[in-house]
Amino acid sequence: MKPKITILTACYNGAAHIEETIQSVIAQCYDNLEYVIVDGGSTDGTLDIIKKYEKYVDVLISEPDNGISDAFNKGIKVATGDLICIVNSDDVLIENALNQFASKYIPGYDIYRCNQVFWNDKTDTKTRDVPTMNFPIPPLSLHICHNATFISKELYEKCGGYKIFFKYIMDLDFFVRAYKQGAKFFYINVDVVNFRLGGVSQSHNKQKWKEYMEVISGNGGTRLSKLVFYIYLKTRFFAKKLVMLINPDFRLILTQKKIK
Repeated sequence: MKPKITILTACYNGAAHIEETIQSVIAQCYDNLEYVIVDGGSTDGTLDIIKKYEKYVDVLISEPDNGISDAFNKGIKVATGDLICIVNSDDVLIENALNQFASKYIPGYDIYRCNQVFWNDKTDTKTRDVPTMNFPIPPLSLHICHNATFISKELYEKCGGYKIFFKYIMDLDFFVRAYKQGAKFFYINVDVVNFRLGGVSQSHNKQKWKEYMEVISGNGGTRLSKLVFYIYLKTRFFAKKLVMLINPDFRLILTQKKIK
């Protein structure tokens, strides 16, 4: 039996790309699907675009929130699916991804991890990103394909959703908490979403680094491990900036499997 899947999109002033996101959800032709959109009170016409597709949206919440983690929690609360997949408002579900997922679905797990596809929409370069399945504590190298992950509603309720403090790496914090509480993970080799490069989750600032330190220190990290990880993040950030100046697609071609 196909699981009921809730696709959750949280957005704020996402008019540039949200129509493409919505269309990719509608085009799935998955017969046990719920679509929930949480808008944080957009002022750029996002809500007008959403309302064009109102008949395809099962739940629409549009009100100010306390950041993206709060928006996720609002959507999770009203979701009725067995599994919830968060697809951001600038990303695109791959054609027939949900049916492909369901064909390989095995009941009994809490988190199903799939592949995302890094997508440079300016050059149309696509490279497959496969999640790691090891969970080191402290979490210094946990790799998450957030938009290609299906999480049970029951697990969200058990773990308490996302912490409002986190604006960038709420998924890392949640995964570590879930793992420590005994959540069962399962990998399904399916490409689920085109992850558009250049979004908020790829930015680097003091808040994001502060969040990394919070997750590490809260899960067995020492001062030395935090220092080492801080140096690693700084080095990776500046190396990426340099490489991107040379060729925007160079990092992807080197580190991921290119998709023709």
